[in-house]
Amino acid sequence: MFNGNSENLLNGKKAFVFDWDGTLVYFKIDIISARRDTIEILKKYGVSESTLSLDQPILKMIEKAIPYIHSQEDSNSKIMTMLKDVDETVEKYEVEAANKTSLIPGAVELLQKLKNIGFKIGVFTLNKNFVVTSLLDRLGIRSIFDVVVARDDTTRPKPDPEHLHKTLSLLGVTVEETIVVGDHPNDIISARSIGAKSIGVLSSGHSAEELKSVGADLVLKDISLISRDLLK
Repeated sequence: MFNGNSENLLNGKKAFVFDWDGTLVYFKIDIISARRDTIEILKKYGVSESTLSLDQPILKMIEKAIPYIHSQEDSNSKIMTMLKDVDETVEKYEVEAANKTSLIPGAVELLQKLKNIGFKIGVFTLNKNFVVTSLLDRLGIRSIFDVVVARDDTTRPKPDPEHLHKTLSLLGVTVEETIVVGDHPNDIISARSIGAKSIGVLSSGHSAEELKSVGADLVLKDISLISRDLLK
């Protein structure tokens, strides 16, 4: 399934940067429980429950929480402790999900083909580094990747452009030499924020319209079509 223009998309490209969860793997984290536990933590730090919702991403809830805590005494220390508490809670759910994670069909074949052609391959993810790298080991594909930049490897994770900028820096490539691939609008927003080309994939429920509306240059049903239709 195509929605967009694939013509000349690979011209001058030297690297592919992939999102992890929903793009390369089915990472079945219990996100509602993780958000519920996060809300309980934030309430303990004085954050108004009325500003929090199970529909909000955890990072968005944290953004809303910080101004509340800044109004308290010893706010910097409390913010650091709050972030640690939330991180440890989310990590628990990530580890649980890792035991049930499986590769999306066609992922290994695509990654190996890209590697054989000579592309550099990176991952930028909101999962924690040790969770992703341990999964790469378990799945036997760690050697394929040149760089993994997780949420704990950057001070400002995606959709902030810093996350993707750091990934490209470690890969040693420029924006013009990179294609970003992801299933979530935030992946596409990240790419657009630094001027990189992007491919959206429909492997986790987000629609082609959603991905195109935030700037995807091309939308495909799943990553296997990159191999079939772009790497001819």
